[in-house]
Amino acid sequence: MFRQFYIAATGMNAMEKDLVTITNNVSNVKTTGFKKSRIELETLFPQILEEAVQDAETTFEKGLVELGSGVRVVGTPKDFSSGTIEVTNNQLDVAIQGEGFLRFQLPDGSIAFSRAGNLHKDSDGRLVNINGYPMDPEIRIPDTATNVLVTTTGAVYVQEDNQVTQSQIGQIELVKFVNPTSLKSVGGNLYVETAASGMGR
Repeated sequence: MFRQFYIAATGMNAMEKDLVTITNNVSNVKTTGFKKSRIELETLFPQILEEAVQDAETTFEKGLVELGSGVRVVGTPKDFSSGTIEVTNNQLDVAIQGEGFLRFQLPDGSIAFSRAGNLHKDSDGRLVNINGYPMDPEIRIPDTATNVLVTTTGAVYVQEDNQVTQSQIGQIELVKFVNPTSLKSVGGNLYVETAASGMGR
């Protein structure tokens, strides 16, 4: 009897995690750059029993009876496909179509990656994300800049006071992974490399 309760409990636990994942996806539907997750399940190792089986000639042979042991969650991979692109009229905002991640430097010097392109300029003129983490490599916008243009290839141009032409000040580089669904989420729409994701290139 206790075995039945245990198997039922594994199913309830899996469904609870599925509901939590769905709720989190719905709660972040308006979060810029948010990527929804899904639940992946697998059956637990079954219990194999031997049972005597009678054939047509009334001889007995041992057969196998497989009893299920329940289910468990084995992963919650992210869906990194391109989302809906919205026009913000902010000349520093960028959107990624296709594969790739923006690269940011965290306070401890490590690197994190994001699909969220809602950028702005900090007090030092650096292009930073919503949490204030600067892009890597660093891009600085002069205080004298009157116009900023980010091309479809990621080149960043500025036009300064009393200048007719624009000059390039940096290049936004995209990083790709062999297995991006294995990146580790660290919050703030940021991810870090894992052994399973491979190194960004």
